[in-house]
Amino acid sequence: MIEQTAPTATVTIEPEDHKDKSPREYLIRVTLKGPNVMTIARDALARFAPAGDQPDRRRFDPILAKPIHMPNRDRDAPPKPPAVVGVEATVIWDGRPDEELVAQLRAALLGRCQKASVREMRECGEPECTTTAPVEWNRPQEIPQGWYNASVCGKHSYKECPRCKSLYLMTSTNSGGQAESVSCEVCGSVMIEWGGTKHWEAQLVTRVEP
Repeated sequence: MIEQTAPTATVTIEPEDHKDKSPREYLIRVTLKGPNVMTIARDALARFAPAGDQPDRRRFDPILAKPIHMPNRDRDAPPKPPAVVGVEATVIWDGRPDEELVAQLRAALLGRCQKASVREMRECGEPECTTTAPVEWNRPQEIPQGWYNASVCGKHSYKECPRCKSLYLMTSTNSGGQAESVSCEVCGSVMIEWGGTKHWEAQLVTRVEP
């Protein structure tokens, strides 16, 4: 049984370079909080060791405690070095790591840690958009908070039908009078009421049958 004093681990997997590059490089970050965790960090990334004469792209950096201001401390006394409270281990990996490799990483941590979570940074699929959001690893249908769907963030000119959840790309022009309403072409639900000051056009992007 793992004692309550065992360290905790967080794994984050995120793409590093431009969306158009193939294969892309991914940054795998393992954050371990607790004393004496360097060995655990090295064991966790052992499966990401370089092959042959390739350079080792792993790094193991200590996490230092924030300094505590002591107004009454003797000014002539040398400052104490900050305590090490954990380790941040990283590696750059060519291509998105497969499920087996991530499962091995998780298993290596769970064998020594009280808790180990694995998350990935979801990128918005719109060209040139740099928005990301953390989601649970390998859950492609999970919709991050504030996003339109699993691949489009909330910064773009999209609108979701309130009834069937079909997704539309919205464009508008100023209206000379009272603009007509706009209805979902899938279920007929009204998305924009009649009488506005802008004329809206809705282009169906993702069809969801009611």
